[in-house]
Order: sequence, then structure tokens, then C-alpha cells
Amino acid sequence: MEYLRIVNWDKYQQCDRNAPWIKLYTSLLQKYEFLNQTDSFKASLLCIWMYAGTAGNKIPGDGKLLGSLFCLDGEVKIDALVDAGFLEPFDEAEHLQSVGIKQDKIAKRKEKDKLKKRSESDL
Repeated sequence: MEYLRIVNWDKYQQCDRNAPWIKLYTSLLQKYEFLNQTDSFKASLLCIWMYAGTAGNKIPGDGKLLGSLFCLDGEVKIDALVDAGFLEPFDEAEHLQSVGIKQDKIAKRKEKDKLKKRSESDL
């Protein structure tokens, strides 16, 4: 199965996978590529964003499957979302590299916090 991902997801969302929320920026209401779409398109996009938050930004490229998952009246128009610049092909190698970088950052942050706690307890 072909997979897709949200364009610039890591730039706009938190690092944690399976967070109970996603960030939705008000600047979207000034973006022509969003405003010029049908209500069905907008609803599909919002559902895909929520799904991406629980799936590590790896989205099945099957419009019928997504429509069923999201309980929509019809299938998600994948081509329209790609053409509008909201979705792009999922690159497994790039994804694995990104995950590795995030894990390194998390490990470094935990080590830094541990050292800070030690220095505070020494006082």
C-alpha cells in the first residue's frame, strides 16, 4: 500500500506520538489553498491531521479506507489533497532518519535534566 504524509508536519506539531491533541493554527484561515476548497475537502483534511497525530504521520493512500475510518459519506479525495500541497508521498527512509534524530534529542534532554537535578540536590 502507498502511504502519504502531511507536508511540514514536524514543523507545526509536537514531537510526541499519540498526543491527545494536535495544533491547529489560525493562519490556516488566511491560506488560499485551504479557503478555496469544499467543505468535504476541509473536513477530510482535519480528519487526516488528527489521524496523522496518532500514526506518526504515515497515512494510508487509500481514499476509500480513509473515508471509512473517518465515517465520512464518501471517500477522501487524495489527489486533491496532494494537488493542494497538503499531502506528499511518505518516504520510509526519511521517516526513519527523522525518528532517530528525535530520539537522540529526547535522550539528550533527559540526560541534561538528570544532570540538572543532581546539581540541584548537591546544593
